[in-house]
Amino acid sequence: MNIVKVSVESLDGKQNILYDYDKNVPTEENIVRLLAKFEMPTKTNAYGLRLIQTNNGKLVDVFVTADNYNDIKDGYFLKIVYSVAHQVNTIFLLLDNGDRKTCFDNLAHHCGDEGFIKEIAKQEKQIVIMDFFFNQKDITDDETVACLLTIIHLFKLGFIDFISVKFIDKLLLILKEDPNTHTDQIKYTLSLLQKIMTSKNPQLEPWKEKIVKLKPLQEITPYLRIPNEDLQYLTVLLINTFVRYTTGIQRLHAVRELNFKQTKADIYTHIIQRWPNLDGNMEYELYVYQTFLLSLYNDALNSKTKLDEEKRKEFELDHKHRNFAERLTSIIEFEENVNRMRSMENLLETIDEYRNQDTYSLCEMDEILRHSKININEDSTGEISYLTLEALTYYKKYHNKNFCQTQIEETFFGPGIFVTSESIVKILANVLQIGKEPDNSKVKYTFQPTVFNATTRIPFFYELFSRTIWLLSKTKNEMKSCPVPEYHKLMKVIEKQIIMVLEHRPGTFKKLTSLMMKTNYNAVMQKWQEEANEDFEAVLKFNPCVLELEKRYMKANEKIVYQQRINYLINGSVFYKINDQKKIDHCFMKLSENRKYLMCSDFDEKLKKIKGEPKEISISNISHLVQGKACPHKINSITKDNNLIFSLIIEATYINIIAKDLKEGCYWLDGLHMLLEKETRSEYYHNELQELVKMDLSLHLMELQNVTLPKSPPPVPPPPILTKKPSIPVKLRLLPLRKYNDNF
Repeated sequence: MNIVKVSVESLDGKQNILYDYDKNVPTEENIVRLLAKFEMPTKTNAYGLRLIQTNNGKLVDVFVTADNYNDIKDGYFLKIVYSVAHQVNTIFLLLDNGDRKTCFDNLAHHCGDEGFIKEIAKQEKQIVIMDFFFNQKDITDDETVACLLTIIHLFKLGFIDFISVKFIDKLLLILKEDPNTHTDQIKYTLSLLQKIMTSKNPQLEPWKEKIVKLKPLQEITPYLRIPNEDLQYLTVLLINTFVRYTTGIQRLHAVRELNFKQTKADIYTHIIQRWPNLDGNMEYELYVYQTFLLSLYNDALNSKTKLDEEKRKEFELDHKHRNFAERLTSIIEFEENVNRMRSMENLLETIDEYRNQDTYSLCEMDEILRHSKININEDSTGEISYLTLEALTYYKKYHNKNFCQTQIEETFFGPGIFVTSESIVKILANVLQIGKEPDNSKVKYTFQPTVFNATTRIPFFYELFSRTIWLLSKTKNEMKSCPVPEYHKLMKVIEKQIIMVLEHRPGTFKKLTSLMMKTNYNAVMQKWQEEANEDFEAVLKFNPCVLELEKRYMKANEKIVYQQRINYLINGSVFYKINDQKKIDHCFMKLSENRKYLMCSDFDEKLKKIKGEPKEISISNISHLVQGKACPHKINSITKDNNLIFSLIIEATYINIIAKDLKEGCYWLDGLHMLLEKETRSEYYHNELQELVKMDLSLHLMELQNVTLPKSPPPVPPPPILTKKPSIPVKLRLLPLRKYNDNF
């Protein structure tokens, strides 16, 4: 709309009027009209407009300029103020006259307004601010903060495209102040440095390198301990910005600094402990920080090592474990009664229980081992990553009993511990995005507290690997049967389990293990079903091809619901009826077969019987159908539900009705509105119509399961281009047929 109704307050705040703001004319013309209404001087440029509040109560408080006047809508609150140019002139006149406190208080108040910043740049007052910021020796804390805020907004809008050595030195000097007493100065300095580091201006490249060189990460990390959420966020943001800027060996050194024990402990203690009450921006920066930390595993992930005899001997069953495996055959034999996935602490006890039972002979044991290795899908290259080898070494050293169990499980029921371990490492690397740049989506990925809580002695990745390969045996047991050729299905389930567990962001490894125990195979199947339902709902709601189909079904089902309502009225219902003496009686009402009359009769509730002859009410004589609060019998009603109360108005006569339940009331109101050809429908009507349409769509799309529906129709191909018109064949002249004489 080009004309909007707004509320405008006078300059002194004593008057308030409604004004039709015309967007077709310049802002200055609207200001002149408002000045005339308030009987103020109109031939001056000293006045302007300020947008104070939106129609939903949101405080804005910005100058109305040629850039933002289109944002004004009905119900907005404006105020006559001194113009932005007048404000800028006044502020710097105060500075010239020595009233520095008033000057910088006003500057700090208005510097967040884009129109104000543009006016400063227009009058080139940024030069005055920069000169004062650099050279004023007795500058106060409040003056420094006001200058920094203004410079940040000038820099953000591109009005400062060149910086000097003096500028950088001044910023680095501020960062040497005590963060407990100069928190705001340090906070805005960090923000300004971050904007310089992310600027695309090529002239700032030399200064970026200087900032990284002069301000090591370890000089910034102490700010993480200051109990100020904005300062902590800007600190993590600047650290991530520094790492993003670096490349090669310089980035590796930077990431190693991020991995310092004290830095991670500060983040965990002073920031992560507040989760889930963290700001979304902080959560994203912690995810970025985490991605950089986990990138330390990238080289080991991409480097391969040969599986020579020494490595195989280290992780294969020795003579002692061979006897151990021989005893385990009893467990295999009675696997329907014995849970193979009992904790490894109890596994030895389980074997002792079967120590005295019959076991296979050594020859039979060799046959089992030989048979199991026939189906093993060994890696043809005979290589695994160094990360897999390190993870297995850690698993064997610190979780030896679980390692033995995994080794036996993979020997008898899997493709081998090396192949399985390599698959799990790849899954974890994919889930944790090892070797990838941080994703820009702030919704899809989250940080893991245990990454920051882990130490070099208890590394996050190796602990997660140990628990994941332990989880694999449990999940395989829950899936009842998973032969080696179908191991890829098991790996998909494991990947989903890890994603579901990490979505909860456990704070300790103990909680991580507990969540893994709860996230079983059934939970994964249920989650996949929920996601499939969500995808199907999204197709129904947003796919243009399905929406077009929905319109067709909507029209067809509207007729079905219409007929159902009419049939319901024809069958009739018993209502409460309020008579002229405001007494409550019962009546029976139904629609005639020809749909032209309502048949209304008195009803004996005790005998469940109609009394007397029915009274005919012509549908054409019903002038209005009133519902809820507008009904005259609402006050004396026996119910507070407005959907149960309605009145038929027939030539100034009211028939006051109360339905016995919500469904009956909605059905009758729908039917009466349909007979009166009105568009009003109940919630029951919309829900039932939508349910019928959804059922039709579901049946129609049933044959397209696992088929991705196009989001838009295919493009119409261009018409064929004919370089040369085809020649038209010459018509042959037909010779006339000769007539033969019959006597010939």
